[in-house]
Amino acid sequence: MDIPAHGTLALVGSGEYLPPIMAVDKQLLERIKGTPRVVVLPTAAAADGDGVPERWAEMGVTHFTKLGAAVEPVMLLKIPYRILCNGT
Repeated sequence: MDIPAHGTLALVGSGEYLPPIMAVDKQLLERIKGTPRVVVLPTAAAADGDGVPERWAEMGVTHFTKLGAAVEPVMLLKIPYRILCNGT
């Protein structure tokens, strides 16, 4: 499937949503025309225990909402092996 795409993609981890990264995120969002859209994927927190990914997702929503973005957390924590291998 060919999907034309353009724009900015940032994959940020380790300390995301904390005050030191606010200026970087603000700069990235300023590059977007209109209301920026952000997807929060707390995948690295999955191994940290129950409730931890949800806490990081909420931190991401709060962080990017303060910056004026529309934010959607996606709890993509476990993917069946068959989907990874062949997409179905």
